[in-house]
Amino acid sequence: MGGGVVVVPALIVVFDILDIDKNIATHLALGTSLATVLVNTASASRVHLKRKAIHKKVFLAMAPFVFVGSAIGSQLAHFMSGYSLQLLCGLSAILVALKMFLTKSASKKQDSTQEKAYNSSPWTAHALSGLTIGCLSGMLGIGGGAISVPWLTLTGMPVPQAIATASGLGFTLAIAGTAGYTLAGSSLDLQIPYTLGYVYLPAFFGIISTSYIFARIGAKLAHQTPVETLQKIFSIMLLFIGSKFIFSGLKGIAGL
Repeated sequence: MGGGVVVVPALIVVFDILDIDKNIATHLALGTSLATVLVNTASASRVHLKRKAIHKKVFLAMAPFVFVGSAIGSQLAHFMSGYSLQLLCGLSAILVALKMFLTKSASKKQDSTQEKAYNSSPWTAHALSGLTIGCLSGMLGIGGGAISVPWLTLTGMPVPQAIATASGLGFTLAIAGTAGYTLAGSSLDLQIPYTLGYVYLPAFFGIISTSYIFARIGAKLAHQTPVETLQKIFSIMLLFIGSKFIFSGLKGIAGL
């Protein structure tokens, strides 16, 4: 994960304390989140590459479509209200959490059928999944792990390898998404100091100053933690965050 599912709600709370307009605050949180995802996934991917855990064939097949999808998603988010985006974030997080919690984990020792499943997936499957993952991730300001990990495990890829591959895809989509939010925000007069488009620089530097180190630690722990434990931690965290998003979104839409 690039950390977006944690960073976005945290930033929305901080921006509320700073009394930043709530509609702008959500977009600002999404853009800043993707900028931090860019750094976090670069750090984590380096660890996964050293361990040769990234499935290069799947990564190379999906990366171009993930990039394009993220660019599209960031532009779509620009035209949506902040509360609608929060509601979308919450629903997506809960759906992914339920899927991960209820799905039986794949065995570390995949059989030949599993390996064949994701090695022989047609390019159309990679194209559609890449575009979908990139677009949703760009709209939600996340690294895509919450979507790509379940997808990759569904194709038969073991969870540790799916996490590693998702990290590389997260870096790819974060490049396009960060650029998209920067350009979209630059077209408006936000009148908020220390911003680069929809990227709030004090939050960006504050987060990456520690997350770069801890992302590497997290990547190492992913290779040492039982698969079932990873899935449970992942799903419980997403349920909590998703509920928070839905509550905030509905409250804002209702004008409360």
